[in-house]
Amino acid sequence: MKTSVLTFSIAASLFGTTTFMFSLSGCVPARPDKPTTQLKADPSQNPTQDPVQQPTGGDQTPAEFAKTTLTAKSASQASGTVSFLKEADGIRVVAKVSGAAPGKHGFHIHEKGDCSAADATSAGGHYNPAQTAHAGPQDAVRHAGDLGNIEVAADGSGSLDVKIASAAGAMDWSQVVGKAVILHAAEDDLKSQPVGNAGARIACGVIDAAGPAPEQLLGEANLQSKSGSSAAGVVKFTKSSSGVRIVANVAGVPAGIHAIHIHEKGDCSAADATSAGGHFNPGAAAHAGPTAATRHAGDFGNITIDAAGKGQLDIKLADPAGFSDWASIAGKAVIIHAAADDLTTQPTGNAGARIACGVIAGPASTPVPTPTDAATCPAVSDDLFASIPAATEIALPKPLGFLEGALWLEKEQALMFSAWTNADGTDNGPLSTIHKLKDTTWSVFSERGVFASNGLAVDSNGEILAAMHGTQDVARIAADGTKKVVASKFNGQNLNSPNDLTVTKNGVVYFSDTSYSRGARPGQPVTGVYGVKTDGTVFLIDGERRQPNGISATLDGSTLYVGSAETNIYRYKIQPDGTAKADGTLIDLKDETDGLTVDCQGNVYATVPLKHNVTIINPAGKIIGTIPVAVNTTNVAFGGKDMKTLFITAAGKLYKVDLKVPGAPF
Repeated sequence: MKTSVLTFSIAASLFGTTTFMFSLSGCVPARPDKPTTQLKADPSQNPTQDPVQQPTGGDQTPAEFAKTTLTAKSASQASGTVSFLKEADGIRVVAKVSGAAPGKHGFHIHEKGDCSAADATSAGGHYNPAQTAHAGPQDAVRHAGDLGNIEVAADGSGSLDVKIASAAGAMDWSQVVGKAVILHAAEDDLKSQPVGNAGARIACGVIDAAGPAPEQLLGEANLQSKSGSSAAGVVKFTKSSSGVRIVANVAGVPAGIHAIHIHEKGDCSAADATSAGGHFNPGAAAHAGPTAATRHAGDFGNITIDAAGKGQLDIKLADPAGFSDWASIAGKAVIIHAAADDLTTQPTGNAGARIACGVIAGPASTPVPTPTDAATCPAVSDDLFASIPAATEIALPKPLGFLEGALWLEKEQALMFSAWTNADGTDNGPLSTIHKLKDTTWSVFSERGVFASNGLAVDSNGEILAAMHGTQDVARIAADGTKKVVASKFNGQNLNSPNDLTVTKNGVVYFSDTSYSRGARPGQPVTGVYGVKTDGTVFLIDGERRQPNGISATLDGSTLYVGSAETNIYRYKIQPDGTAKADGTLIDLKDETDGLTVDCQGNVYATVPLKHNVTIINPAGKIIGTIPVAVNTTNVAFGGKDMKTLFITAAGKLYKVDLKVPGAPF
């Protein structure tokens, strides 16, 4: 089949000077009304050359940093692939399509990474961060997503190779990750506003980051305080090609340098953690530093703690001599010591007392996606929470008296909440309506009476979890609207009226069970905090709290927080088997709290209804900020594209405020 190459240069624009090369199977010659176009020699005369595969400009093989697979939309048969490659002097976009009708087809990057709609309208408009007019690729001013047209041959195939040179003011191309690529049914006329009159969207693909396969998670340890310390944190282990990567994030540790090791026994029961035994040292080697060829397998050196008591360790270590089975660390313990490891004193470096201990659990079978983890959490000091901007009220679709259960659906980029009292106070009862807000469009997920929800969450399968205070159960709500009960009884008796819930990365659901909506119905003898394991086993965590209410777990799955009518926020340490043990009080706010959430730093956001605010508490139990609103607050959840927008449900009102740190979506 005959193949032609079309090459032209573009003057400086948002992207700088740009060179485009199209490689099209069976294409027709360019029209004579395009004087800037020059046909090059037919490369099909040299069958060893493929203009799409050959690097342009003499570059070496470029590195792919993002990619997508196009799938058919609008009842078309179109499909394809798109790669984004980094070259020494810019960016290259390579696309191949098939199954499209012959002719020219508009080809653009769109602003939203959502191809869920049958017609791909969920991808939004063109990607246009500079808010310029739509134009052709030969124009100096155009949308960032304006890539012109792909010409498709009679057999339905076509390809595009676009090279964009680096220049001052060029966009950060990493921003395309999470956006969508759209192939249109018709030609982009390069002038009609706002998008070139290119017709229906016949193929769509969300742009993902490209790179090597993710490292294998070996396990993680949730650190508990020992020897009278306040230390806590999480340590993750992943297998790399030549060793292991250790990422540790800790807080509540005295400033300075502290040893960190794997110990031989997975037992942190002793108050001083001596139950964890000695260093993990299957090779019976001498103790040394983490880079020594011969050392204990558990020798990880030291972690540095700042003045705020926080520290992070992120290291990759080669296998020590005679050892390569890193999977064997599961069931061992991680210890942080009171002093520095001198890396020479035998047998353990003279590192002093053991101030934190955590048993290494194997990888969870049903991980729950989180907006971020401690390894990528931005550094934001407590002081920055003292200057939070004012919350903005979001207009509701109609008067709604009592809002609860804020939940952000990251995949859909939509907010949901329960509403169960009319504005005039009538219809106040245990049944609810679940509303959804996507962009500026409101919809009703479930009409009043279908479900009886209060708090909402979402599990690893994307199914909504609801605390059903009206029907005395916790349930999943599938995409088709069907309900599947997760928990309705404990010890053979009905639950009271589940109020709020959360789910951690190990798949365990934790919920509070108040008696607010129980009425005269049979129920439990206590108002309690419960958990549900993935096999359906319901277990009681705490039966001594008076009306436990808001509940949230840290993103690393190490700590559970529960508010109550007692004005305290209680802390529980989550164990490797999913159970949780009481770990004292985070803070006494002197007022009853309602819904809670957390950010990636472990700060707790508590709604305090009678104070009309959200109070922010750091992991040490210090209030570091407040967000005032006009009415009683009920619940909170992080959302938005960067997960840094805090949504606040309240009595008849809905608010949002932009923060500097991301957090949990429920």
